[in-house]
Amino acid sequence: MELYERAIRELNRYVGDARFAALSDELAAEDDLDLALTTWSRGSETVPGTIRWLEGQQVHMAITQQLTAAAKSAVSPARRLGRSGEYFAREFMAATLLAPSGIGSYVVNAMTPIHRTLPISAAATDNVQPLERGAIEAVAVLRRLDQALTAIEAGLSETDERAAVGMLSEQARRGVSYELVTGLVGFMAGREAAITVPRDVWVADATRKEFAFDPPHVHVLVRLADVLRGEDESTRATITGIVTKLEHEPGSTDYKVRVFTTSRGPVRRVTLHVTEQDYARCLAAHRESALVRVDGRLFKDGRLWTINEPERLDVLDADQVAEEEEAEDLFRLASDDD
Repeated sequence: MELYERAIRELNRYVGDARFAALSDELAAEDDLDLALTTWSRGSETVPGTIRWLEGQQVHMAITQQLTAAAKSAVSPARRLGRSGEYFAREFMAATLLAPSGIGSYVVNAMTPIHRTLPISAAATDNVQPLERGAIEAVAVLRRLDQALTAIEAGLSETDERAAVGMLSEQARRGVSYELVTGLVGFMAGREAAITVPRDVWVADATRKEFAFDPPHVHVLVRLADVLRGEDESTRATITGIVTKLEHEPGSTDYKVRVFTTSRGPVRRVTLHVTEQDYARCLAAHRESALVRVDGRLFKDGRLWTINEPERLDVLDADQVAEEEEAEDLFRLASDDD
């Protein structure tokens, strides 16, 4: 490594800064032609190779979240990544190419320059050389994504859900983070899905590994995300309110319900991730303008409040509604809820 760095410095001194910069750009352009392909595919209810516009937008956002999480973890692995490695993640996403979608299920292809080395901070942007301190190879992100998906695949094969979640919650060093797991859940949206990552990208006969995910896996992944997010950021709560919005795509096992609560505090709108049975009960409550009462662990993510898989959900009858304070005001306010 010292000989390499010495040769680079000698070349820079010999040709001058301007020519050295031009040569670096030419080499980078050639390297960028050598790309590694990563593929995401997911079932869709529309014409093969297509997806509803807004749903497709969510898919691309979820994939971006996965790649960003893998990039941040390549810099500094953690159960919850936050803003760590943010500069490198932006550089990686800027270097990644979006390739044409495939036919069949809805398919997204990402192309990563194999030989590109990216800075981890603004201070490392000058004359970045491969493997130099303060820079990381772009393919390291794909290796970290591979490691994380391999760990998740092994965890999901466990028959004991609690054991699976416990094992996976300790795999931060392999790239399993809250951000990556929630990105995977958002990408699946309750459907069958697959991610195919490149392996041994440096050799001519590079292989590709497919990781397949089924709708029942979402349940485990949601539980895992709760653990990775941290119990200190959640609280056990009972909320009461009116159902203002229900979301479910045909063929999906993801059922979402928004509740406008009776609380006069900061918890006004809560999103519930419920079972198909509870979704049907919430739909009936919405049609009848009935209140629902929900017990579960309440999480705050930014400005959003969420309860994943409530422990109990009741639709209140007339007598119970009368006991709720200011119920009429609640219905009036909820009519303005988006």
